This record gives sequence, structure tokens and C-alpha cells, in this order.
Amino acid sequence: MDLHLVSSWSDLNFELWNSPKSFLLVNKFWTPQQLQDAKDMTSSYDSSSSLVWVASSGSSQSLNQSFKLFGLTRNSLLSSARAVNEHLSASSGDRWLSPLPVFHVGGLSTFVRSIEIKSEFFFLESWDVKEFLHALEKNEVAYTSLVPTQLFDLVNQNRKAPVKLKAVIVGGAKLEESLYSRARALGWPILPSFGMTEVGSQLATAELKTLKSLQFPNLKILSHIKATTDTDSNLFVTSPALFSVCLQIVDGLIQIHLPTQPYQTSDRAQINGDFINPLGRSQRFIKVLGEGVQLDDLQSQMALEFSIQGHLISIPEDRRGAQLIWVTGPHQITDHQLTELVQKWNSQKPGHYRLSAWIELEKIPLSPLGKPLYGEIEKSVAARLRQNI
Repeated sequence: MDLHLVSSWSDLNFELWNSPKSFLLVNKFWTPQQLQDAKDMTSSYDSSSSLVWVASSGSSQSLNQSFKLFGLTRNSLLSSARAVNEHLSASSGDRWLSPLPVFHVGGLSTFVRSIEIKSEFFFLESWDVKEFLHALEKNEVAYTSLVPTQLFDLVNQNRKAPVKLKAVIVGGAKLEESLYSRARALGWPILPSFGMTEVGSQLATAELKTLKSLQFPNLKILSHIKATTDTDSNLFVTSPALFSVCLQIVDGLIQIHLPTQPYQTSDRAQINGDFINPLGRSQRFIKVLGEGVQLDDLQSQMALEFSIQGHLISIPEDRRGAQLIWVTGPHQITDHQLTELVQKWNSQKPGHYRLSAWIELEKIPLSPLGKPLYGEIEKSVAARLRQNI
């Protein structure tokens, strides 16, 4: 297989896109071993069609697993881009800008959307607030995509949106309503979205008409997606944008997964007509004392009540089913203050919501885009707990 490595935006161009070559989006933060794993995985798969290989974030992988590599065809990526452009009423005169890295599916998808409507495309090789604002204004950009971490940087610096900007799609992680409200107050035309690497971008996005209100919007399922759920709220999707193959190394062996449609995702959701309410990753839904607990939702509640950033994880435990542990970074709050907060929380909540412990880590493991790597956090916490036994 003729495989081209794409390590930066300068490596990805229209000539490569229009060629028959397969290409791998290389995460610049990969270790040499991770890069070799990616090469080994792609070389093991004999495909008759050229594929674009995109890695998952690895936020929920187990210690004996590599990240997942999803192979998507150019046609599948274009079907996603077409649906998004139609949703936004984007046309050839509307310029796209990606401040996301080329290895992120949200970055790749902006490039493909510009191809689909034959518009100009601009990019940043690294995130910088001043450079981002300059690029938006200089190039009169109409559409861009951000992750919540980047939006926080803009809001935290009290930066206002350029007048020519039509919409900012925000995805990659949950967008808190408080951050949405602060951004809208600064004039940023925010459209929250919900997507995944498996379909090359978004499943659902807020509508443009929601920008007429400051209320946090619902997410409308895009035209190329058919979404259903089962009795446990597990999400299934059928779409022409679905990946063709998924590769992963498990216990040293390369595993190949060919999807069937409808495809069961790793997410849970509620569907109401044409709209979807994401409930978080299936791996983040656990049972404590026999009661269901969605860790992401509970984490948001705790962050609001505690007024500090933290991460909620679970550790298996025989009696309760799982221990809930609140993890913070260094120097956010004193031990005494946090102990009082935890005691107050536990006194007011039912048993399955109560914390077993809180732990401060010197460094919270994060992805290059600021997404918490829960597998690594759990590993660090488990090591700390063993030390305390």
C-alpha cells in the first residue's frame, strides 16, 4: 500500500487529496513507538481503496491497548462535509479556517468542507489566540471549528468575535453552558456540536437560527445521519460517512474491525425527533450500589458546586461496585477547603453519588487538545491508592 505520512498542515494539499494515495495523519505528540505502531497497523491491512487514516484520542483506551486507527474513504469524508456545509448554508465564497491540528478529525473535516464547496482554506499549525484572531480578520473567515479549551482561552482573554465570522462549531468535548454564555456575550457565534472520528466529523450541530437567542441550543441531527438508541440509551448510527475499517493493537496483536450498519458507537444518547442529547461515553456510565451513574454529568455538577476544575473517575470496588474519586491538579485549593467541600457534597447526595476520596495529582494527563485522558488518570490514581494501603 502506498502510504503518505501527513505530519503538518503543509503536508496536506489538494494534490494529495486528489491522488490515489492513502495517507496517515500523524500526531506530533506520538512517541517513536506509537508512530511505529501506526505504521505497523496500516501496513497490515490490504485495502483495494485509498484510505485516510485518523487516530482516536485514546482517552478511554485500556493499558493493554493502542489507540484506534480509523480508515475513512474520501467519499465518506465528503458526505460528512456536504451535510455540514448544507446545515450551515456555506457556499464557495465562505472561507474556512482550522486552528486545530491536522491529526485531529475536527481539523481534517474543515479542510474537506472547503474542498466540497470549492472555497479557500486557511490553517494554523499551532494554537495561539492572537494569531487565530489575526487569521480570522485578515482572511475574512466565515467558518471555523474550536474545542472548548480554545474557546475558554478566547473568553478568558475577553476577546470579541470578528464581524465577518458567521459561525464557530465547537466540539471534541462537552461544552459547558457557562462557557457558552460567556462566549455569546462577547459576540462569538457558537454552534455546539456532537461528533466522533468514526463518521469523520459531526453527527449533530446546533442550527444557525439558534444564534438569534442566547439560550443554550439543542443539537439537530445532520441529514446524512440516521441515529437510534436501544433500551440502555446506547447510540447506533447509519451513515455514508461511516469508517471502512478500524485497527488496534491489543495485547501485542493487531485487530481488524469492519463495521456493520447500524453501527453501535461508544456513546449514549437521548433522541427526540430530529434532535439528540448526548449522555456521554458508554465507558463513563457505571453502576454504583446498583444505581446508574453518568460520570460526565456528575462531574459537571461537582465542578459547578465546587467552583474548581476537576475530573471524576471510578475505581472498581467489591461492595459498592465502584468508588467515585474526585481528582484535581496542584494548588487549586487547600486540603482543608476541599475536605469540607467533599463532606458537604456527601451529606447532601444519595449513596451512589457520594465520593470515596479526592486526590491531587501533580499533573493531569491531557491530550494535545486538552481532553482528559481518563485511562491515564485512573492509572495514576490507582498507583496513589496502592501507596496509601
